[in-house]
Amino acid sequence: MDLKNMKKTIVKIIQIIPVIFLSVLISCSSVGDESSVKQNFPTRGLEFVIAFPENYQQGTIELVLHISSEEDTEGTVEIDGIDFETAYTVSADSLTSIVIPIEAMSVASDTVENLGIVITAERPVAVYCVNRQEYTTDGYLALPVHSLGTQYYVMSYTPANSTTGNSLFEIAATQDNTTVQITPACASGVHAAGVTYSITLNRGETYQLKADNDCDITGSRVRSDKPVSVFGGSTLSFVPSGVNAGDHLVEQMIPVESWGEEYYITSYSSDPFTFRTRVIAGYNDTLVQVNGSAYNMQDGDFIELSASGGLEIKSNKPVLAAQFLQGGGSEGGDPSMIIIPPVSWYRTAYTFYTGYSLFTDNYISLVIRAEDIESVMLDGSPVDSSSFSPINDGFYGGCISVSSGIHTVTSAHGFGIVIFGKRLYESYAMPGG
Repeated sequence: MDLKNMKKTIVKIIQIIPVIFLSVLISCSSVGDESSVKQNFPTRGLEFVIAFPENYQQGTIELVLHISSEEDTEGTVEIDGIDFETAYTVSADSLTSIVIPIEAMSVASDTVENLGIVITAERPVAVYCVNRQEYTTDGYLALPVHSLGTQYYVMSYTPANSTTGNSLFEIAATQDNTTVQITPACASGVHAAGVTYSITLNRGETYQLKADNDCDITGSRVRSDKPVSVFGGSTLSFVPSGVNAGDHLVEQMIPVESWGEEYYITSYSSDPFTFRTRVIAGYNDTLVQVNGSAYNMQDGDFIELSASGGLEIKSNKPVLAAQFLQGGGSEGGDPSMIIIPPVSWYRTAYTFYTGYSLFTDNYISLVIRAEDIESVMLDGSPVDSSSFSPINDGFYGGCISVSSGIHTVTSAHGFGIVIFGKRLYESYAMPGG
């Protein structure tokens, strides 16, 4: 979206080297009963309770679920609050798309609504969620109920300005009588920054909170007595300050208990975008090292990094990391947000969809161990090993252009993948699952 160039203050930005892209997920193998799914499939599952936070509204919005599976399976999608229910089937190593009514998108702030989207499946599935509007699109990889937790920190970004866009988060409950304690990082309506308050949600109910003015809600804390889904982002953001092209941002948050302590960043020699990375600490006295440079962080603190080339991020305590595509406007692409899953979530195979309506320039970013490069297959064909360059500690990264449509990438052992695409004043990005 080409908007007026509006200045905003960005929280502490550490300049390292020009621009980066971070991606990590992880491996699993066997399929079994529900306990096996929980152990081996952090991003694939039998049940999901998700939501669509608000997109910047200026035209026709399309909400779409893309569901993939490694096996033939079937399931249902239900939204009690709008009396929506549909059944679906998915063939092995393929994908089914389901259009969700626009009424399912949350708009109100500080209000309990019944807009949770409940997805069930007979066999494990991955769910990719896209909030599509011309010039402002983003999406996220949904987490199954068995991968949810009870403690979260919100990742978001500064909105475009005080009248255009809101930094926000949304919560969806998986069980009745769930008590949620919320500590917003900045003023949000009647709720003051740093002051904890409580709400109660039943299964399928949602709660969205939009920050005031041009406040960035990153670092807000969400705690609950039962597992919940949490989503962070903004209706519209410029990334970084001074770039006059903005987009909707959204990602599902990873619970604190599933954060990681090690991430590897791949360079983007063929990528026209520039990037930002944010890291949030969930514990006091967290030491984060980026290519040997140290940053001391406390509970709820975050840093923003701008870099290029291979990076290694390590910490002495678990952290949450996110990648932000920078607005490029007419030169290609706009902001998008990607939560980076921990290395322990790498998988050996991913089936995913690229293109999302009008997108024609689509890419995948891979992070893989050196010994597995020769085994990488894209839609059954080997990937040129020259596409990869070293990062550190035996990890390599590569950026590969792919056509619009359904794809499958496999490797002998676990690897990370991020899926992204661009067009004029627009982009999308999300991890694979």
